Amino acid sequence: MLDQVIDLAQRINLKLRKKHKTLAVAESCTGGLLSHVLTEIPKASEFFIMSVVSYSIMSKIRCLGVNPDIINIYGVVSKETAEEMVLGVKRLSGADYAISTTGNLGPTALDDKPVGLVYVSVCCEEGLQTRQLNLTGDRMQNKVETVFHALRFIDEVIIEA
Repeated sequence: MLDQVIDLAQRINLKLRKKHKTLAVAESCTGGLLSHVLTEIPKASEFFIMSVVSYSIMSKIRCLGVNPDIINIYGVVSKETAEEMVLGVKRLSGADYAISTTGNLGPTALDDKPVGLVYVSVCCEEGLQTRQLNLTGDRMQNKVETVFHALRFIDEVIIEA
């Protein structure tokens, strides 16, 4: 899967640079891995504006402007929180595209959210989309798989835009 992740990161790099578009990332469960993969490819600075690793609830609220009521009602691992995160990093950065990840990678259930439940949101001029993932690996496998699905998602959105 690592080869596929690198291939996707390279495709995204080329497409965004060719279109002169920018990207910002808000990560929770992936802990910076998504940003790391994107910035491993040369010339990422031409499109990659910023990343916020908002692992704690307070950082989601303070840095990204996630409404505390959203977290209280839906939880940290929710479609609604992922969407607030992506809107926050897009607003903060001014990027053309933004992506966020939040989820429970394991090893145990978090609140009432099962291990492997992840949400990835993408926001661009054309709108906001969110996908739910239900992963079955261990913690590290789930993290890498989340990055793979997030890259594939943003790659598809860039094609459509």
